[in-house]
Amino acid sequence: MKGILNSPVVYLWRKMYEYAGNRKKNINLATFMFVMATIVVAIQPVVFALFLNFVQKNDLTKQNLPHLFLILLLLVATELVFWVFWGPARVIEQKSAFAVRKNYKEYLLKGVMALSLPWHADHHSGDTIDKIEKGSLSIFYFSMESHNFISAFLKLLISFSVLAYFSLYPSLIVIVISIFTFYIMFTYDKKLVPGYRVVNRLENKTAAKVYDVISNITTVIILRIENLVFKSISKSIDKPLGQFNENVLNNEKKWFWASIFGQISVALMVGLYLFLGVKAGTEILIGSIYILYSYASRVKDTFFSFALLYSNSEKWKASIHNAEEISKDFIQAELSENKHLPRNWSSLSVRNLSFSYHESDDADLHLDEVNISFKKGEKIAVIGESGGGKTTFLKLFRGLYLPKTIVLEIDDKVQNNDFNSISDSISLIPQDPEIFATTIRENITLGVEYSDEEISKYTDLSAFTDVATRLPKGLESNIVEKGVNLSGGEKQRLALARGLLASKDKDIVLLDEPTSSVDFHNELKIYENIFKAMPEKTIISSIHRLHLLSLFDNIYFFKDGKVVANGNLDQLKSESPDFQKLWEKYLKTQNQ
Repeated sequence: MKGILNSPVVYLWRKMYEYAGNRKKNINLATFMFVMATIVVAIQPVVFALFLNFVQKNDLTKQNLPHLFLILLLLVATELVFWVFWGPARVIEQKSAFAVRKNYKEYLLKGVMALSLPWHADHHSGDTIDKIEKGSLSIFYFSMESHNFISAFLKLLISFSVLAYFSLYPSLIVIVISIFTFYIMFTYDKKLVPGYRVVNRLENKTAAKVYDVISNITTVIILRIENLVFKSISKSIDKPLGQFNENVLNNEKKWFWASIFGQISVALMVGLYLFLGVKAGTEILIGSIYILYSYASRVKDTFFSFALLYSNSEKWKASIHNAEEISKDFIQAELSENKHLPRNWSSLSVRNLSFSYHESDDADLHLDEVNISFKKGEKIAVIGESGGGKTTFLKLFRGLYLPKTIVLEIDDKVQNNDFNSISDSISLIPQDPEIFATTIRENITLGVEYSDEEISKYTDLSAFTDVATRLPKGLESNIVEKGVNLSGGEKQRLALARGLLASKDKDIVLLDEPTSSVDFHNELKIYENIFKAMPEKTIISSIHRLHLLSLFDNIYFFKDGKVVANGNLDQLKSESPDFQKLWEKYLKTQNQ
């Protein structure tokens, strides 16, 4: 039973049905209509055989013509009835195929976006994209071709039944040879499936290489290594060739034997029918021979078609298995799961937070028993030398990594989970801006619909409105078009506008030096804008330029993965030797 469920056709049908969503009833209706259409068209050879037999028995006379025309009209009628069922069913099938692909791709994308940052670091984006695309296309192709499987199965069943009715013993020959042919094809397919998987994996690696080169094309051109890189990609493209050629040879051998044995079965059946008829002395009608030949040929052709469908199914199944190498890593929690802070929370405390980027138990800690607490709406600064643990702390707070130890308290109540349990209430705006090759508007909204007024609100906060205004087409300017040449600081302000817009429904906003390339005047203006516009939000910001510290309620000083001091600016100036050294160093750099 397990073998049947895992056979390519059954496996793909189950997958299609699983991701059909609310179109399951449509698929059932289309299946019924395909069945009816196939039954109707299957009787056409019988109708034409009646025509031939009538001519043979009664000759062509003026009196017989109306009867003959009636039979011919019946042929036309069967075609019309066929299309009454077939046409609408194909429309339903193709609409359902689109929905199945959409649901399956969304399942993979949603799962990938729910995976942790370490997972993404270990898996190449190009490889992941290729797997998702091939898996989605495979389930789409099967869903578009499902009518062929229904039609092939019914044609075989009807053809065998008709052959058995007209001539039992010759029909047994067709059945036996067909079973033997299917066995040969199945044997070849067992060799082909592993080959398809090898080709898929090698093509995934090629896609990863292409993704790397295209996404870093500036470096490639500057270093003048286009030819070297092209040769490397070309070599990667050629890697599957050996396995591909082996697959082609096995595939053509399969088709050769299927074709030969199919034609043998047709010839033997008709020949045996004639031999038995002559031997018995019975009248042999041309229409009967036509029926036998038509249905025997239909068995052969259907087996041929089914073999092609089965072969494609093996490829599609292999591609979906390839895609689901990703899904086996999907975490149990869905993106839609509630991971919010309580509605009326007032305070949050983190104690004994420890973390290492290395997995061994005795690895050096990058954060060591960090303690931090704040009230809702407070503005917290995180400072310290590079490598002190500021960015690591913010990434952990956002839930991008899992801590080794943590005690999380909300309103003095200890939680049984880490930051992931409240991750939907937290956003992180990073230092390095990711700018997409699209319009300024889409860089800010990421494709989500917002009014110009709402966008302007956040470009005002990030001091980007003036920059957008001077661009050739304003918000509709494409980042790669002539006249759009943003500086590093302007790109940061663009990314900050995006991050603030995305954070509008968050309780806690984390800022990892998002203005490090912005000039002194604009940086101060930006922080003042944000704090004034978002008094209810807790903002925790990593700060490099210490002139901003007077804006914050509390400051945490990180050094070697530990918090060595905390308090407001005046307290740190008077009580913390580490901060005093940092402050003096900062003042000297400003005076130079």
